[in-house]
Amino acid sequence: MDELDEYGAFNRRYEGAGQLQYLPGPSIPIYFEVRQLTDGRLLVGCVSTGETIRENPHAIDGHLLTGEPFSTMWGRGITEISRGGGKLSKAHYLANMTRVHYTQDLQSNNHSIRFALHNFIPGPNSDVTDNRFSLTIRNHNFTISPVKNYGEQERRLLRYGGNFRTSWIKTKFSDGSGENCITWADLDDIVFGMIDAISLAIGTLVTCPQRITFDPIGERNDVEHYSSDAKPFSAFIPAQRWDTPVKETVDAWFTGERPIQFEDKELAVWIRQHLDACAMELYLETRALSAATLLDVVAGRYWTKCSSKLPKDIAFKRKLTPLLRDIGVSLSEPHLNSIIEARNSLVHAGKVVTSEQDREYKNLVRLGRSILLRLVGFPSTLHETIEA
Repeated sequence: MDELDEYGAFNRRYEGAGQLQYLPGPSIPIYFEVRQLTDGRLLVGCVSTGETIRENPHAIDGHLLTGEPFSTMWGRGITEISRGGGKLSKAHYLANMTRVHYTQDLQSNNHSIRFALHNFIPGPNSDVTDNRFSLTIRNHNFTISPVKNYGEQERRLLRYGGNFRTSWIKTKFSDGSGENCITWADLDDIVFGMIDAISLAIGTLVTCPQRITFDPIGERNDVEHYSSDAKPFSAFIPAQRWDTPVKETVDAWFTGERPIQFEDKELAVWIRQHLDACAMELYLETRALSAATLLDVVAGRYWTKCSSKLPKDIAFKRKLTPLLRDIGVSLSEPHLNSIIEARNSLVHAGKVVTSEQDREYKNLVRLGRSILLRLVGFPSTLHETIEA
């Protein structure tokens, strides 16, 4: 299905035959091709073997050409993005999740699992031996290790950007005796928290669009692919040497003493806002506005926790000051005023205050980054390098 090339480059593809399933209504026999695009999307191309493809299928079930059962996971849904003309025999879909089942045992004996990490390159402030980390989180052991072609992937990302698999997170569901079991819910909670912390540490969005389960002898049980919101790799934070040690940042996320209690989901949203501010492919003014807006949102959110007065009625400086005080960030009056002026100009006029755009942008990023790190329990001092 060469026409799928128009959607962009891909990391992995599968081909097979099966059925488009409908609720209600009879299924339609199809050939299909599945691709995980480098931007994180899951693309499925279908060709009917006879019948007209009707609208709104519920799922795809079938087998790969190599024989393994394939499914788009019932209930997760597929979304049509393209239809052919006339007697429709071809259609393209986006899937939320796909699964290749490598064993005939429907209740797989999952002994271990590994999660793919895309765009994870440890920064210069991480103490790394062979790019390998060992972590103990909630009494469960995890290992982060590089992929076999890590050197090639690293060079591509640093030179051209993009979105490529660089590492694996590996762990076991239980030890040899069956002790120390972990549930799927706890496992997902840990891995997603770990990815948020890693993204914050290195300053670029790290995603996990694939996971693989293994039986006790190391044979694959399942490969599951997830559609993810990927962004091109950005080396801005490591290039400034503003990255934080990966292991210590992850430890802080799970065990650090947080000066203000915000929910992890809320912190994750703010981290993505910060990463947008660090995206190299965007205009400087756009990045600076993203950095300024982050300060607005976090300060306003904290004000609502401390006061009954709506934040829209309060000057930005008055909202920001108690946040900085309560997380232990101290700024001199000239430095604080330079932040306020830069934020006001960006929010109200869409431009920076002076001709020194790079300095003002970096000051906003420094402060926002320092705030987020302190909120997750890491004692950042990056704000001390802000320039007046």
